[in-house]
Amino acid sequence: MTDLEDEPNAGAEAGANAGAGAAGWARPLKRALGLFLVLFAGLAALYLLVGYFAWQRGATVRVAVEATRQVEQVDRQVRLARANIEQGSYNLALRRLEWVLAQSPSDPRAATLRVAALAALNLTLTPGAQVTLPPT
Repeated sequence: MTDLEDEPNAGAEAGANAGAGAAGWARPLKRALGLFLVLFAGLAALYLLVGYFAWQRGATVRVAVEATRQVEQVDRQVRLARANIEQGSYNLALRRLEWVLAQSPSDPRAATLRVAALAALNLTLTPGAQVTLPPT
């Protein structure tokens, strides 16, 4: 007789040992897979966090650039309005100054030039009047 025939539970033990070998590989594999998934989730969260902060920084920079552009446009329109007054284009100067005052209501240059343009426009209706601009 063989060894398996001598012991009645020998076949069951052999099957259990084969299962233990498969289970022995499954546990480290599951741990490695779990570790990989945890690391992947951590890296994904880090990537999303960095992306969010970059997006916030971009929004802040965009607002600052828009404010700078607005100030530059207001300055440009005031300079052009001054040139329009000097050339006698009072209506164009008034349109420019109205835009400047809509964008920046407390701009003293625009308010002063607007008064000068209105005075000059009224004086052009009366011949022989001289218009002088306030010094810059």
